[in-house]
Amino acid sequence: MTDLNLNAIRRRCETATPGPWMTGSYFGARTLGPAVAVISGNLPPIELDPLRNGKADARFIAHARKDVPALLAEVERLSAEVTELRHAAERARPVVEAALRQFDTGSNEDLHELDRAVVKYRGQQ
Repeated sequence: MTDLNLNAIRRRCETATPGPWMTGSYFGARTLGPAVAVISGNLPPIELDPLRNGKADARFIAHARKDVPALLAEVERLSAEVTELRHAAERARPVVEAALRQFDTGSNEDLHELDRAVVKYRGQQ
């Protein structure tokens, strides 16, 4: 895993104003025209400069309320899957080692041992 602190990200997400968030326009005191704003509940809007990619920024911020929890869930799902695959690889190690021994010696007994190991391994899944 990278140096992402998923717990810190989750805490920030859970303590943020609940969604849905949306984008809209309003006339700000410091602007010459309609400014893009992110509106959330009864909080004052965040002003974004419409001349400097404000609409795209507003969409990004508004979608973050749903996107971040979805991304956290996917990271956790993939982490669990990686852990399970590591465990499966560890369980498969004896089967692979038996197969390598069989190829080194070529004896029939090793083939039978490999077959038993594969059957046992398949039964564990």
